[in-house]
Amino acid sequence: MTTLLTERVRQLCHPLPANTRVVVWGAGQLGQQVMGTLQADCAHLVLLGYVDRSIQSVQISSQPAIYPLSALLSLRPDVVVVASLAYQAQIMAEIADNYPQLNAGVVSLLPTGNHKKSDLAMKSLELNQRVFDWPDDPKLWQQLAQQSEGEDSAIFSQCAMILTEQQ
Repeated sequence: MTTLLTERVRQLCHPLPANTRVVVWGAGQLGQQVMGTLQADCAHLVLLGYVDRSIQSVQISSQPAIYPLSALLSLRPDVVVVASLAYQAQIMAEIADNYPQLNAGVVSLLPTGNHKKSDLAMKSLELNQRVFDWPDDPKLWQQLAQQSEGEDSAIFSQCAMILTEQQ
């Protein structure tokens, strides 16, 4: 059964060109699910591993390897996938503020739109709560689509459609 997470990761990775170097930010449960989907469905990508704030030195015993944040620049990723719903806004702000020389695209699992950082943090927390309360409710996703604009609305509508088809 395809989950919303699987579909979202596929949407993010399938348009990427072959040999795109990808790092997943966050080695927790969600990061592992994202990496698993990337490994299973996106063989055209080069998966460099994870970066995680709780890691102080490289852990190569796990595959893929888990690197501390200090290794992010030396990994030279083309894309960083933010695998955190609760801290998505803060991580994206941290990348923008602390890694301006990082020449990589940064993608998130939830759409972010163009918002001020404070608005984005509030929106991310609100969406995070809704997603975890009713992750498979197409009505929720349709409501979010109606309350949003542009790319956010399109992505939420697509989530509603996928869930409706699965019922």
